[in-house]
Amino acid sequence: MPGRIHLYLPGAVDWGAEALISAGLALARGTNAKVSASVLQFRTPPYWRAGEDAAPRSNALEARFAEDAALVAAHARHMIEDAGMCGVVQLTSADILGPDWQAINTARTHDLTLIGLGGKDLGARRRAEDFLFESGRPVLICPLNGHAAIACDAAAVAWDHTQAAARAVQGALPLLKRMRQIHLLTVRCDKNLADERGARQAAAYLESHGLRVQADTLDHGDGDIGQLLMQNAIVRGAGVLVTGAYSTPKARQFIPGGATDAILSRPLLPVMMTK
Repeated sequence: MPGRIHLYLPGAVDWGAEALISAGLALARGTNAKVSASVLQFRTPPYWRAGEDAAPRSNALEARFAEDAALVAAHARHMIEDAGMCGVVQLTSADILGPDWQAINTARTHDLTLIGLGGKDLGARRRAEDFLFESGRPVLICPLNGHAAIACDAAAVAWDHTQAAARAVQGALPLLKRMRQIHLLTVRCDKNLADERGARQAAAYLESHGLRVQADTLDHGDGDIGQLLMQNAIVRGAGVLVTGAYSTPKARQFIPGGATDAILSRPLLPVMMTK
């Protein structure tokens, strides 16, 4: 999978940066891929400085943020250089509740961005959504409260015949070609694909790229689709799940309970998502 992999690291010590770096290096190992990293240095929002005594406390907090981010960046640079996958390691900055446009712009010139969820950074999910909507590139969600590394023996692909699913498969092809087995999962529900014909077409497309594919149709039942897909991916030994993100109409994109919401709320394995 030659190219460039982008790591988006929280600029705080013990917030999962090392697990993400290791996952990115493992993904790139054995290829000519370069690994770059953006380390987020948090900024306090302006309203935190309101009041006579607030500015000194805010300044002290920002100084701590800067020190922590510099430590994380130095550690990332050391790990990447030791692995021989030298790329650029940059410090970025954003309000705690705001988008990181510098990192998003960097992601647009990389094959994919790794970001961790489930750790101490409570704003990570919102920033993952920023990358999904704004970067135009796949985002690889790594669960920091589980196993962030990606096993390259098997992958699961969630297929619902939507544009998002098609883009997800296209963006994941370089990764899928490293797998020995692909499990194509479709769910019987109210979306575009209610029969198995579309699944067979998707399987044929993947097989045309030399991939070994097993297509399975899952019954929706009463649970949410995101958890169903992740659980079935794990049962089948997949090291990563590939899926489209927010493929429902705009009016329903942010309604809790959708597949994307379930995955971002509690990822059970690495998930590669594309909007």
